[in-house]
Amino acid sequence: MRSAWVRVSVFVGLAGCAGGGELSTSGVPATTTTGLGTTEETGTSGPGTTTGGETTEAVATTEAVVTTDDSSGSSGSQVTSNAPKCGDGNLDPLEECDDGNLLNNDACTNACAAAVCGDGFVLAGSEECDDGNGVDGDACTNACAAAVCGDGVVQLGIEACDDGNQSDMDACTSECALAGCGDGLVNMGVEECDDANADNTDACTASCKNAVCGDGILWVGVEECEDGNMIAGDGCENDCTKTKINKYTALGPQVNVAAAQLVGWTECYVDVYANNGTSVQSILQTCNKANLMLACRQKGSATFTLLAHAPRSEVTKDTMQSNTPTVANGAGWYFSDGYSWGFARQGDPIQRTSCDTAAANPEQRLCWHTGGGAINGGWRCGTTTNLNGDGSWERVVLHAD
Repeated sequence: MRSAWVRVSVFVGLAGCAGGGELSTSGVPATTTTGLGTTEETGTSGPGTTTGGETTEAVATTEAVVTTDDSSGSSGSQVTSNAPKCGDGNLDPLEECDDGNLLNNDACTNACAAAVCGDGFVLAGSEECDDGNGVDGDACTNACAAAVCGDGVVQLGIEACDDGNQSDMDACTSECALAGCGDGLVNMGVEECDDANADNTDACTASCKNAVCGDGILWVGVEECEDGNMIAGDGCENDCTKTKINKYTALGPQVNVAAAQLVGWTECYVDVYANNGTSVQSILQTCNKANLMLACRQKGSATFTLLAHAPRSEVTKDTMQSNTPTVANGAGWYFSDGYSWGFARQGDPIQRTSCDTAAANPEQRLCWHTGGGAINGGWRCGTTTNLNGDGSWERVVLHAD
């Protein structure tokens, strides 16, 4: 495409209206200048014409752009003028502003509109961002500020909440996360404490309540017991200490003792002599308190024919098949889950074959057969012997703290 600029200057002398003269162009040159650097004179016109004593001169200048498309052979022209436009520095109709530049980050955009938040252009020195939308939950708020925790606007997908403050003691933390029990932050009015763990046995429970006596949760290392009530004398006192009980104690084997006398003791294993195969370990797992009592009686009786007690560790100390007992609390104890289990009065000889068959002070001797880790019948309850296979006599284990 080839373009040529053509400038035509015409000086015209106009006759006065009163004389009705003709337009004269004599002596006035018409000049054409082309983009190829050539100049042509197209005519001349003389000085102004005087008619009826009046002289009138007029000057007309026309600029035109002639565009010729060499490839198509067609041609056309467009005439440009000094018409108002955005960016000329003049405030024209339909323009909000015109600062004479093409910058989009000042107070007047290059569309001659006043800069506002939401127009998609960041106003330097005033806006931190401008994403051109009305969404308040993205990275740029509707105030054209970068979204941050604490601005009061929940940033979707990033913040769970935003209450516009930096307090860690309300429902929304300073990290814009919902407050919850176990987060280590005390939500005032909702939580009494928060130790950031799920341990239910320390000073702050798993429900973020302060541990107190009577809450039904044992505070380890502080409370001896916790029964969830404030009833005195029920085994756990109002200060969560165990009720002091005058527990039954006796030195050495005892005969004909009423079951009602055994305060503080609880039956944990009851079986008849005839039964075999009960695991000794299962008995000891059930009878797990610090003190053990071995006893025997006729089935259904409220009185024990014979009993003795001692610390658990002494009652269950393995003597294997030895006739040398473990002496504790006035009795000589023997134990093996593969031979026999029982006692005699302290100092009396013991003759195990596998149960003790010695005759001295027979009323104070108790023996149960064991084998293969299990109770296997029994043999004596005091002076009553040969009880293997007998279903009318009971062997009983009791335990106490």
